[in-house]
Amino acid sequence: MKVTEIAPKPKEKKKLRVAAYCRVSTDSEEQESSYESQCQHYTDFITSHSGWVLAGIYADEGVTARKALSKRKELQRLLADVRADAVDIILVKCLDRWSRNVRDYYKIQEILEAHHVDMDFTQEDYDTFTDRGSLILNIKLSIAQHESDQTSSRIRYVFEGKRKRKELLSGNLPVGMKCVDKHAVPDENMKVVEFLFRHIDGGGAIRPAVALVHEKFGLKLTYN
Repeated sequence: MKVTEIAPKPKEKKKLRVAAYCRVSTDSEEQESSYESQCQHYTDFITSHSGWVLAGIYADEGVTARKALSKRKELQRLLADVRADAVDIILVKCLDRWSRNVRDYYKIQEILEAHHVDMDFTQEDYDTFTDRGSLILNIKLSIAQHESDQTSSRIRYVFEGKRKRKELLSGNLPVGMKCVDKHAVPDENMKVVEFLFRHIDGGGAIRPAVALVHEKFGLKLTYN
């Protein structure tokens, strides 16, 4: 009796799990638009590569690439997934979305290399797969950090001048104050503030004060 050997089925090639990282604007309308457009960009980019599958999109809202790594919550979540070996490739649109600090970049890079995770920048002409790409990346990273440091120095200089002139550094003022010629001065609601101080100083509670202010001055305040 002749036995027919059945050839084993070829093993299916493992798909690469690709994570995408982005930073979005703090402005509510721009934020929604930016996040949606970046999601679409990454989805299209991954779809165009055979064998890639989206592992997740990680978006930090309103933070700069120079901000402390610990304050970039979604970046920390991404690195946690890297340590859990749940990611093979990380996509970022451009370097300044990822980092503008040489030291922080290499801190992250150590983690990625330890878990064999590659990076690909979708809108710039280098990647970390080649020696040439790594060289160009290092040069641009140093330039980005230098530009960021210069910008920070200019901002500090401007703010120091404002402090000496006792000018406002922010447009966010509490109830009872307004901006006049770059200075904070009392406005018509200062009487509300004075009332609140007297109320609390006299042993009054905060929650009833909200209702009292509305009743006495017609001003709606939240408990916060």
